[in-house]
This record gives sequence, C-alpha cells and structure tokens, in this order.
Amino acid sequence: MSLLGKFKEAAERIAGFGNELAEELESHVGSARALCKMSDLAGLLRAQRLEVAVHGNGSASMQPTHQGHMPIYTDKILQGRFHYKSFAVQKACTAIFREGMPEIAEAVSKSYMDAKQRSATVPTLMTSMGAAARQSCERVRACQAEKRLRLNEY
Repeated sequence: MSLLGKFKEAAERIAGFGNELAEELESHVGSARALCKMSDLAGLLRAQRLEVAVHGNGSASMQPTHQGHMPIYTDKILQGRFHYKSFAVQKACTAIFREGMPEIAEAVSKSYMDAKQRSATVPTLMTSMGAAARQSCERVRACQAEKRLRLNEY
C-alpha cells in the first residue's frame, strides 16, 4: 500500500469517531507504550528518511538523511544487540505521549474538525493533523527540556 493509501486509511478511521473525536482519540490510540512500538517508529522514520543527530551538548534532534541514505533503526530493542538511536527515539516518544497525550489528542481533534469543515483533501487533512500534533508536543515538558538543552539554556 502506498503512503497516500495509508494516510487515507488513517483519515477514514479517524472520521469514524464522529463528533466525539477528542474523547475517543486518546482512548483509541492506547497507551504511550503501545503508541511508541519500535517497529512502527522505525518504519515511520525510515519512510521519512529521518535520523537521530547527536549534538555536543547532549541533545539530539531528528534530521533528514543525506540523499539516497537510508537511516538505520532496529524494529525491536534487544539487550544483546542494543541500538542507542532506536532506544533514544522510543524513550522520547514514550515520555512525550505519557505526559502529553490529552493535549496532543485535543489539538489533533481540533485540527481534524477544522479541516473537515473546510472539506480538505486527505493529504491536507493529514498534514494539518501532523502539524497540530507537533505544535502541541512542543508544550510537553520533555520537549521543552530538550529545546532548552539544545539552545544551551541549562
């Protein structure tokens, strides 16, 4: 299935929530642990060709890979074959969604409803919801701490 097909499938599944989207979204996506399964994160980051860039001050950020380079992530965190970038991605995801799920779900829900009222196309809808999730994520304590570290405010 194409990426657009996956987006369309996700949008149709979300559309099934109707007007109770804000309440249903949080319970539908499940726990932070379920949401941050490494196999899903690895697939998403590979598809977007994003890799973890480690900075000298201890912070890290997601950066696009060089042209043609496929980032490496493990689909499962194993003690015998530890991959620190995969572990870092999963821990960051879990920390963000454990604390910020209600706010993120509310922002995504509002974005969906606004886009639906405008009769937005599926790609526009998904882009809008992704932007809302990213913006609301920036208000989560873990994201704010990373940003301060990255900007040397510690």
